[in-house]
Amino acid sequence: YAKAVEPYRKACELNNGLGCNNLGVMYGKGYGVEKDYAKAVELYRKACELNNGLGCANLGWMYDEGYGVKKDYAKAVELYRKA
Repeated sequence: YAKAVEPYRKACELNNGLGCNNLGVMYGKGYGVEKDYAKAVELYRKACELNNGLGCANLGWMYDEGYGVKKDYAKAVELYRKA
């Protein structure tokens, strides 16, 4: 997992939505990096803004469960719909 972090980080820096989403998964699960829900939310948000459906769905799940953000079911539904 640690070797996957840098390519995902570089892809995200280049505004690749899938790279941002995948890096968010790494932070959300603690794969190759220290688990950090707030960082995962930031990365999922960027992925969603780059029109990556997985990023929107994952960000919705974070709002649904209250990981790294305050639970907000309305926001979760909005993001699931965008996904």
